[in-house]
Amino acid sequence: MAGTLSYRIRVQHIYQQRFGDVDKLDQALRGCRWYIVSRRPAVRIAPDSVVLDEDVLTLDVTTRRPDGSSLTVQVGADVSDLGPTRNFTIHPDGSYFSLNAGEQLLHGDAWALGSLLSDAQAELARQEVLYVGMAFDQTTLARTARHQKLQQIYAEHVGSDWDIFLAPLALHKRSWSPDDHIEDDDEGPDLNAYYKIFAIEGGDILKPAVDLIEHSLVSYFAPDYNNKLLEWRVTEPTAAMRQMRDAGFRLLNVHLDGWAGLARFYSRQEPNFHRSHFISQDLPPHPRRPVLRGISATELSPHRLEALAVRHGKEIFASRAEASGTVLAIFGDQAPSVRRPADFLAPAAPAVDTTPRPRPPLTELRKQLLHQRAERLRRDAPIFHPGGSSYDPITGTIRIGVSTEDNQAEVGRWHLHSPAGRVEHGLIFGDPGNCKSNMLRVITYEAAASEVFFVVPADPRNENDLSAVCGSFPDQSWISTNVPDTINNLNRLADYIMRFRGDGRHFDRPTPEWPGILMAIDDADDVLDDPHAAACANEILRTGHLAGVGLVLVIRDRATFAAHPELRRLLIESDNVAAMTDLAVLNDLKTTYDEPRPATASASPATFVVHWNSGHIRLSRLAATMTDCADSPEAAREWADHLLSSGGAVSLGWNIADGDARSWWTIDPQARRWFLRRHTDCWAMLLTVADHPMPSPASQLAAIAWANENVDKRFHVPPLRWRTGPTTGEPGLTALYADTQDEPDPKPGPTPVDLIPWLY
Repeated sequence: MAGTLSYRIRVQHIYQQRFGDVDKLDQALRGCRWYIVSRRPAVRIAPDSVVLDEDVLTLDVTTRRPDGSSLTVQVGADVSDLGPTRNFTIHPDGSYFSLNAGEQLLHGDAWALGSLLSDAQAELARQEVLYVGMAFDQTTLARTARHQKLQQIYAEHVGSDWDIFLAPLALHKRSWSPDDHIEDDDEGPDLNAYYKIFAIEGGDILKPAVDLIEHSLVSYFAPDYNNKLLEWRVTEPTAAMRQMRDAGFRLLNVHLDGWAGLARFYSRQEPNFHRSHFISQDLPPHPRRPVLRGISATELSPHRLEALAVRHGKEIFASRAEASGTVLAIFGDQAPSVRRPADFLAPAAPAVDTTPRPRPPLTELRKQLLHQRAERLRRDAPIFHPGGSSYDPITGTIRIGVSTEDNQAEVGRWHLHSPAGRVEHGLIFGDPGNCKSNMLRVITYEAAASEVFFVVPADPRNENDLSAVCGSFPDQSWISTNVPDTINNLNRLADYIMRFRGDGRHFDRPTPEWPGILMAIDDADDVLDDPHAAACANEILRTGHLAGVGLVLVIRDRATFAAHPELRRLLIESDNVAAMTDLAVLNDLKTTYDEPRPATASASPATFVVHWNSGHIRLSRLAATMTDCADSPEAAREWADHLLSSGGAVSLGWNIADGDARSWWTIDPQARRWFLRRHTDCWAMLLTVADHPMPSPASQLAAIAWANENVDKRFHVPPLRWRTGPTTGEPGLTALYADTQDEPDPKPGPTPVDLIPWLY
């Protein structure tokens, strides 16, 4: 085997305006190594089509189809998140626009707006590649040549209805692999040569790598205005190709990523309107086919990952990009200043116009956008409560949310006490502005309405107008609207519990004659910073049920959990935990403070396992475990081979994984990747679900979020609860486990992209 060079290239921006001088062109290409000049039929905003009402924008864009016929597409968006929007202005010839949104002026190309609002519809997003150039060499001659080529393209399209675009390209990621797509006994790549010829260790790429990537892009698109490098001829290698082969690399992969999904590059040579292009070229020994571009090896390995990338990479990455959506990341004043047309003058912010105007026609698109907004507002609205009490004395539960469409449809239940009568505590955790206070108010209202609880409300920041809500309380001393009063009431409850227990009494269950006590503290972080208050809260959480006292806390800062052991126990053990935040944050908190899983194996129908360190993460399904042959990798591999053959599969040879002799991997003819890991308590056989470099920053939270996302993409399964557990003992390697109650129902199957980790 030999090595593989892999590069991911991203479009930095797409300029639509003309560049009339060398300096402006250099400014546009600054920090980039390559560029693409492309064209597409002009996209213009139809002047009389723009409707901006109720912060819903709709407009028509016009363009031309490949057959020459005209095309008009209505596009639109709900722009309410931008702030008050007004004054949508179309600038000369309809190719540029501006829009006041809040305090900002948004402005940009009509093409980019049309592509964004249509989710990169091919008729609006397609751009034909005319020329691929290199911006690495900054000599005067090279700068002039670039400018002359661009001016030639401009001149030859004057008077036509084509728009010319310039797209600078930058390196996003580079990597190399000691493997390739061919089965042989080649000595493999020379790492010293790699860092001498192709890259600086921990730094930038070098000129031969720039040349290879330029050659790859040119030979792939074969643009009309390029006259060199149009073919990838193994029999006539360039200097960079020879350096690649001499350094022990036989395969080159280049992944071109469209600018945030807006552009679909194509050419006559490559007519597919993809958002993402994956290009493979090789330098194989004999035998090989006489091809002018692409792969010339006559036989590809049946199981190597690089061979899988060669066979399926183009379709896989194109498909993955289609599911990614579009993003306009650099817009308005955040975009490069040279992006603006020379004649663009930013309009002054208009005065607010209060003149009554008739409502615009409710087109199907406007109706759809308004409906989507209403649905979003309904989902994000504070918890709806119909009034009255939903308390169930048998189960001890209340409803903490109902559907606005059906007042009887339950969204969630909260335990004021257990069926046996034990008063329960609770925790509401999340970021500011996520309806935590509203949920707490529902709980306190329901507890009071149950007529079996005395409620002690606390609002230490005095942000929820408790005096208006609780003004009818007979004893106002139990209402606290600042930190000192809240601490005082915590102390009173802790003393009450101590006296109750000291009298030898036992609380049975809350009743109207003998009610329970529920203290509800909003934004409790401020209170728990006080050591005495923290001690009182811990005592209530630990022993309050013995006296019929419950405590419900709203926590904003996850650091609050670190100093309070009873709060951590509540987080892990209680069913009364509401996370008004990303599920992964709650998963991470529970994982951090829960006891580790004692063993790899479990009796659950399925177990997901994540192995991760600072550089890599892998999600797997636990297939089997074995405690025999603990010190014999050979016997373990025989056991694993038997498992595969029993399931109708076969191993295509075991390889040491990640340089760790405690872990082995293989691949079967169905392109499934299996791992055999020597955990501290057993041998574990695992089927890979997804495999990528570790998300940044490398953390348990990032690992859980990534795992949840990948499980959700591939399986119908309820939210998972992760715990740390046994791993191989390799330094820095952590294992997370999540059991399922039922066999996960697969969604449409995972693609082989999960076996191609090195570009992500």
